[in-house]
Amino acid sequence: MHKRTVEQGSILMELMIASGVALVVIGALITTTVRQTSHRAVNLETTLVTNATLDVFARLRAAPFASLPSYHGTGFDIPDQHGAPAGLRPVPGDPDGLPGRIDVHVGFSAGTTILYRVTVTVQWVGIGGSRTERVIGYIGERK
Repeated sequence: MHKRTVEQGSILMELMIASGVALVVIGALITTTVRQTSHRAVNLETTLVTNATLDVFARLRAAPFASLPSYHGTGFDIPDQHGAPAGLRPVPGDPDGLPGRIDVHVGFSAGTTILYRVTVTVQWVGIGGSRTERVIGYIGERK
């Protein structure tokens, strides 16, 4: 009977070690899953900002050249992945309550030639806290 008691004790010890290893593996899987979910959310936010910024530049290039200065200081919304409004929350205290802002300045001028420097800035509160993305481009009159 003494041998049987020793075997039962070793089986219990093996179960305890296996349980400890299983807990470590499960903890690592949970941590990885949470991090991956967070990275996906950050990537989605960045994609929304990129798409909205490209859309703004496309609209500005399609607008009459003389009207570009009128866009200075205007805000714009960032739609979600389905095109619904308010895809991103603006930072607290944003004057117009929209995460995007367009700034237009004369970047170069010589005679009748004008080149506008357009800065599109998006500031929002997302999964990783407060973030800012800025894209600068130049728009000239097509002749």
